[in-house]
Amino acid sequence: MNQLIKMDEEYRKWIEDIGKRYKQRQIKASVSVNQEMIGFYWSIGRDIVEKSAESKWAVDFLLI
Repeated sequence: MNQLIKMDEEYRKWIEDIGKRYKQRQIKASVSVNQEMIGFYWSIGRDIVEKSAESKWAVDFLLI
């Protein structure tokens, strides 16, 4: 009986560890996605600034 309790405790700790590792990976993935999206939005902003400086259509586009 004592061995069964020990195995149950080890199993519970193992499952808990899996949950913690899973959550850590989720957070890491979210941070990576957010960084990529911020870079994408900055590049769109840069494109708009460049287009507005070099062409007429951008002026009309920005007025919409």
